[in-house]
Amino acid sequence: MSEPIRPPMDETLATLDAALLLLRQRPPEPAAGAASQGSLSQAIWSPDGATLTVATAAGIFFYETSNFGLVRSLTTDGPVTSVAYSADGQILGAGTSSGAVQCWRTGADEPFLT
Repeated sequence: MSEPIRPPMDETLATLDAALLLLRQRPPEPAAGAASQGSLSQAIWSPDGATLTVATAAGIFFYETSNFGLVRSLTTDGPVTSVAYSADGQILGAGTSSGAVQCWRTGADEPFLT
C-alpha cells in the first residue's frame, strides 16, 4: 500500500489556513432541519490529500484542495463533531453531538451504518 500524498508541513498549514478562511467567508448552508450552519468542528485531509473534509453542524463538506471548490456534501443525523477515514481510505466515519455514529463508503451519498 502506498503512502498518501501530503504537501510539506508549511504548505499544509498554509493550505489549511486558506481553507478555513474560505469557509468563514462562504460558510456551508445548514442541513435540512438545522437552525444554522453552526461552527466548524473539524477539518481533515482525505487519505490521498486531494480533498479537505470538513465537519460542521450543517453536515460534512468536501472541498477540492487545488482550488477549495465545494465538491459535495453529506447530510447527517445531527451536528457533526468529528470525522475520520479508515486506514485504507475506503470508509468515512462521523460522530454527532448526540453520540450517533454514521459511516459511508468513500464517494457514497447514503451511509451504510447509522
